[in-house]
Amino acid sequence: MSAGNANVPPAGRRPPVGSNAANLNFIDCEGVEREVRLTPPALIDKLCKGEFLPPVSSEAIFVEELLEIARRLNRLRLVTIVKGDP
Repeated sequence: MSAGNANVPPAGRRPPVGSNAANLNFIDCEGVEREVRLTPPALIDKLCKGEFLPPVSSEAIFVEELLEIARRLNRLRLVTIVKGDP
């Protein structure tokens, strides 16, 4: 991991075959942990508590899933995605 990505947490669990962010099925934080496969649990906890997340690299494997979770929880304002190096 390079110094520029020091704030990016490692990826979480591996998704089941055929799973993607569009298949997430929850409205509140109670169902999030069962449905999430890639996003680190610490980021999910922060979203559920309404806390701002540390900047996440646009190249992180879980960024699409994280954005979908934040959108469904109506907490996109808490997420900052930073563009990776060209």
